[in-house]
Amino acid sequence: MQLRLISCFLISTICLSLKSHADTFNVALLKSGLPPYIFTQQERKSGIYVDILKEIEKITGDKFILRYYPIKRSIKAFSAGNIDIEPGINPAWRKEWQSESLYSAPFMMYTDIVAFRRNEYFKVSNVQDLVGKKIATVKGYYYPGFQEGLNSKKITRYNLTHEFQLLQFLSLKQRGADAGFINKNVLLYYMKTKNVKFDMGDVIGNVPIMFRFHKNKAKALPRFNKALKHLIENGKINEIVKRYNE
Repeated sequence: MQLRLISCFLISTICLSLKSHADTFNVALLKSGLPPYIFTQQERKSGIYVDILKEIEKITGDKFILRYYPIKRSIKAFSAGNIDIEPGINPAWRKEWQSESLYSAPFMMYTDIVAFRRNEYFKVSNVQDLVGKKIATVKGYYYPGFQEGLNSKKITRYNLTHEFQLLQFLSLKQRGADAGFINKNVLLYYMKTKNVKFDMGDVIGNVPIMFRFHKNKAKALPRFNKALKHLIENGKINEIVKRYNE
């Protein structure tokens, strides 16, 4: 009991210390959504990234104002200093904007997998396993390790507008797709909420994601990272993810 009281006291002390420097941040969210990471403004659901920010608010006292933009406009707003934070980013995705960007500590992995219609799984360990196959993807997405094959036409690529459209396309065998590339958490979410069934195949991409900060907000990073560390260690981030997928 005494140990628990000491632990609670230490956590409260840390929170009070972090809150003394609280600030307000404009956060860019994808207008079209990316469930379960981001939902559209009209859906009135929070999503993984917003739920994490809500937990950080409790610890640091910071206020996060949500701004919904198409991706290109979001990047321009960030460059202009009108957006302070972009959630769920790997630095490799924003190389062109490196000079204006700072990154939080990684808070989770972004895992892409191969999805199949039920009982149509085949092994995908490298690009050669897909030669002659037809793969459904999201338009504009880049797949390291497989991009050369997709560009060379050795693999037929069907470009869909968003992830759920990809799954609808893949589900119809007559459309001709042999498999699809999709984020694991996105697939699990749609299998849970839309009553669709797919087999999950091999991992084709697995990168850490972070919160991208505008360099003007550099002073906030240390307390933000302390809060993230706390949420990782106490299992809160895993709990948030499971809320949408299980």
